[in-house]
Amino acid sequence: MTGPAKQSRLVAEANARLALPVPDFALTDRQEIINRLLQQPELLAHIRERAAELNTSEDELLANARRYANEIGPKFSPFFYFRFAHFLARAWLNLHYRIHSLAVDESAFGRLSSDATIVFVSNHRSNFDPLLITYLASRHSTVALSAGEWARLWPLHHFVRAAGGFVVDRDSEDPLYRRVLVSYVQMAVASGLHQAFFPEGELARDGRMRSPKLGFLNAYCRACCEDRDIVFIPAGINYDRIPEDRRLVHATGNFGNPSAFFLVGSSLRYLASVVTLPFRRRSTRYGNACAVFGTPVSLQEWLANNDVDLAGLQKPDRYTWLPDFAADLMAACAQQIPALPIPLIATVLCQDLERESWAFEDLAADVRTLLDRLASTDARVVLPGGVDSALGAALDLLTSSKLVRHADGDRYLVVHSGLPVLQHYANSIGHLVS
Repeated sequence: MTGPAKQSRLVAEANARLALPVPDFALTDRQEIINRLLQQPELLAHIRERAAELNTSEDELLANARRYANEIGPKFSPFFYFRFAHFLARAWLNLHYRIHSLAVDESAFGRLSSDATIVFVSNHRSNFDPLLITYLASRHSTVALSAGEWARLWPLHHFVRAAGGFVVDRDSEDPLYRRVLVSYVQMAVASGLHQAFFPEGELARDGRMRSPKLGFLNAYCRACCEDRDIVFIPAGINYDRIPEDRRLVHATGNFGNPSAFFLVGSSLRYLASVVTLPFRRRSTRYGNACAVFGTPVSLQEWLANNDVDLAGLQKPDRYTWLPDFAADLMAACAQQIPALPIPLIATVLCQDLERESWAFEDLAADVRTLLDRLASTDARVVLPGGVDSALGAALDLLTSSKLVRHADGDRYLVVHSGLPVLQHYANSIGHLVS
């Protein structure tokens, strides 16, 4: 435990180095946040309507709302966030990957208004995404994330809340729960709590970006007002390899639904691999992981540029523009997704399946041709050490993963069972290639 004085010093030290200071809302007592949440006018109006509709008492629904608020509400700890969580995230990420971070506009964070709420928006490639985006964004600001059902388990829910995140039951069909959740998100955004979310809502099973779900985005946008702009920062994430690749390929339906035996087996294999990661050469871990941060998108500016006047719109039409805004955000995220060595190799291999085997020189030549095409689209390319070095390390990783194998000495052959997995990685940059 740490006292208030030490917590205050930690926050002061963080504010001195962060582009955006820790918002006061993050430091507010958890019980006060819950009490403020239960006093939100829209939530109280919903409780009155539901009580009349269900012929039940408002007190009963208010008690349920308090229970939901307790499940959702965070309990931010500066000591946990700035000392333990940051170190743990860095150690866990570096155990698996070489981490890279790029920004289209390096000075963008310094120009952001302190009165704006920042929301990082990203594609969803892996369960590592929340860790990666939070770790990299924490160089500029604190970031609160929503966590799914996995975070309801002990002691994970304590860690998530201590990091300023909030736990979400995505399967709940109770309108009251959803109203409490939306009210919390709106209150947090209106209070300046910087956040991050993944509009797709779930992992990209075939490697391609999925259509966005508008629920959270709608909640964010409804908190926008003249006094508080919301600035979305689109980010693109990609990896050489992800631990979930075979499970995601199974989930596409190409092999039917994965059995419980398969899921347990894949989880045990991953846990076993974690034990050996510190003893492996870096080239045989999971390769590179990269996040690219794009140009910030001000919601107020977007509304003005698209002739959307929220005050002048009637309630039924107030958010008809939301799908267009979501499409623009997702397009901005897609443009930032970096092309890494394995997705590049996978693209070349999947484009010429008739070829029996590849010499390294031929594969490298085709990758260079692909790079020339990507250069014309302003795509972000990350090839540590240059083309030949990066491709050599990627082929070592693909070979150890049994996705390709050596044939006739120094030639490479695609393993047939690994073809769907290679296609998964090729799909991650398919929109850039096409």
